[in-house]
Amino acid sequence: MEESKIFEILNNLPKEPGCYQFIGAQNKILYIGKARSLKDRVRQYFVNSSDNRFFIAKLPPLLEDIRIIITATEKEALILEAELIRRHKPPFNVELKDDKRYLSLRLDMQAEFPRLELVRKVGQDKANYYGPYSSSVALRNTVKLIRSQFGLRTCSDRELKLRSERFKARPRTARPCLQYELKRCLAPCCQKCTPEEYRAAAENVRELLGGGEKALIGRLTKTMEELAGRFAYEEAAKVRDQIAAVKRSLEEQTIVLQKKTDIDIYAVAQNATGLAIALLQIRQGILRDLITHFQSDLIDDAADSLSQFMRSWYYLHEAPKTICTPLPLPWQEEIMGELSERYEHKVEITQIKRGLLAKLAAKAQTNAEQTLKSAALNDSTYEQVAAKVAAMLKLPAPPHRLECIDISQLQATNVVGVTVAFNDGRPDKQNYRRYRIKGATDDFAAVYEVVKRRVAKDGKNLPDYLPDLLVIDGGRGQLSAAFAALSDSDMLEKVPLVAMAKARTAPSDYREHNQARQHERLFLPGRKNPIILRAGSSVEKLFVQLRDATHHAAITYHRKLRAKNSRHSVLDNISGLGPTRKRLLIARFGSVKGIAKADSAALCEIPGITPKLAETILGAIKELDSALL
Repeated sequence: MEESKIFEILNNLPKEPGCYQFIGAQNKILYIGKARSLKDRVRQYFVNSSDNRFFIAKLPPLLEDIRIIITATEKEALILEAELIRRHKPPFNVELKDDKRYLSLRLDMQAEFPRLELVRKVGQDKANYYGPYSSSVALRNTVKLIRSQFGLRTCSDRELKLRSERFKARPRTARPCLQYELKRCLAPCCQKCTPEEYRAAAENVRELLGGGEKALIGRLTKTMEELAGRFAYEEAAKVRDQIAAVKRSLEEQTIVLQKKTDIDIYAVAQNATGLAIALLQIRQGILRDLITHFQSDLIDDAADSLSQFMRSWYYLHEAPKTICTPLPLPWQEEIMGELSERYEHKVEITQIKRGLLAKLAAKAQTNAEQTLKSAALNDSTYEQVAAKVAAMLKLPAPPHRLECIDISQLQATNVVGVTVAFNDGRPDKQNYRRYRIKGATDDFAAVYEVVKRRVAKDGKNLPDYLPDLLVIDGGRGQLSAAFAALSDSDMLEKVPLVAMAKARTAPSDYREHNQARQHERLFLPGRKNPIILRAGSSVEKLFVQLRDATHHAAITYHRKLRAKNSRHSVLDNISGLGPTRKRLLIARFGSVKGIAKADSAALCEIPGITPKLAETILGAIKELDSALL
């Protein structure tokens, strides 16, 4: 990536917390990090960095893009970073060798006497799970506070059963554990509380962890006032302490839903340049990833664009049971029915109005807007790129129409050439051209013929349709052939010419990297040394895109002709040999090669084949090039 491009991205990063991803070639994630301020943290990698980690010096030549995911809090970024690293395994991140995860809370309300547990994995049961939480110290302190105020047991189910049986056998001598003496447990094992009292305490804890702090505080306040009104000051003080504990309860974690559910949350941002879609994937209540999509085409209907994206996305990825969109979709009921039938579970598409999902939707909207902003930076205007090309190649004006020529053949058979056109950086497929080359047997002669036919003044090629820059896929030899064709056609002054080829070996400064890439070279007529295109630059991306489109068109056309010729043979061109006799020949000898190995007498055994026709068949086959046999 060009240095100017890096600083342009850095200047437009937000100061919000989140995760950042350094992207390399072929869209591979090289490194994932977290930040309190994305703008400040990412800038440190490129501006007077004192970071001496080994990969910092390797990043600039490998870097293709920088992506970010904005989160609500620093702790969300911390948890999301671990999930992304675990999922993508970037090469420059420290490998996570263990399977430890952040702590969660488990409360099984199905039990007779529920207890609050610290766990690292969410089980597939009917218990209530809360978390994960980023700070284990703060979480343990909070759990200790909850236990001291609400009195839920800490013993295991086995210990509870043993103490209960001991109490039933010897109620006078059996005693509760030390937690009861410290006023941290209601001691249901020794019937120090009724099952109803314990259930009420567990319900208060469930409501607290489930986000119902306000309702719980209101109910506890009313209870405290009633106790104070009856002069039960000791009990009222205990409820007062519970209210204080609730107010100091668990930190908000918007990254986690309170239910183990799978939800996709969409957001859409649109302006005059295009439309961005952000998808927050929540699996088992945990934010797993952010997927962004940008469309540069001008689309008026955002709902229709979102609908098309969703249908394409869920064609390749399984749909969750709940999909949240910022606006109603056209054909929403039909899409729900289609997805439900495909994945054999009910899929509901709904719009978010309030609650925790609304907070997540707002964060998705922030990421969609950032994607729209980043796309405008990454997608440099073609005018800027064309100006760089004109300055680099010393053209009289920025090129608006580029054409690229490529040759495709197989052992000098089915030689074809194609011309691919780009207008202002976009493919102009209506003006792609294909040429069948009959006289040429090598690439140089084929290039000469295609260029000459392309610029020939035959009345069809008007000057307005001539390219502002003609690119030849190849090196100096192909450039010389194209130059000769333009010279012979008196078009040297009208059509600027350049050839493009990869380097034979990678530059020395790339050899130490596993992801070494060959740099691109441009050859100009009359210039000895080629122009080296900087890896990741906007100019290189333009030429590579043009060349790749030409390769694809040439190979596709060549394969089409080969497939067509494979259905025909030399037998089709022999006069007097009809379909019935051809079928008999192939059935008898198996193939054209088998016929060539036979003699005239063997061919005459086929009904209708005369000695004269047999000699004609063998003579035609001998003239055929061995590559077609």
